[in-house]
Amino acid sequence: MSCNKITPPEFTKQQIDECKQCKHASGKKVWCCLFGVCLIESGKILVPDKRIKYPSLPKMGMGFAKAAGRHVMSGLKKRTEKEQQKCQMICKACEYYIEETKIGSRCKLCGCCTTLKARWATSHCTKGKW
Repeated sequence: MSCNKITPPEFTKQQIDECKQCKHASGKKVWCCLFGVCLIESGKILVPDKRIKYPSLPKMGMGFAKAAGRHVMSGLKKRTEKEQQKCQMICKACEYYIEETKIGSRCKLCGCCTTLKARWATSHCTKGKW
């Protein structure tokens, strides 16, 4: 798929089928988090005005550095597999959760990779959910 913001992106049948299996799919449109566009069943393709906005890179970098420091100071303690799954289930139900294909799931609020954050015993949800 190519998009130059002038001409609408073109999709292959395989890409459209992948989008239809996405958790954001509905009967009238398919929000494709893989390609970042909406495909209306009428065949019209819209490029959304708003992209997913995360905190700034310096803010995310500082947050990661602090979390990594706490993790190292704790002796690299990890949560059990069951605790990790519980954290991930809470994240998946959250309005800030974004399922990404390249780097894994992320939180729109803090920008963290939720899989990594759930793994470290010293990390916690920014909203205090876990």
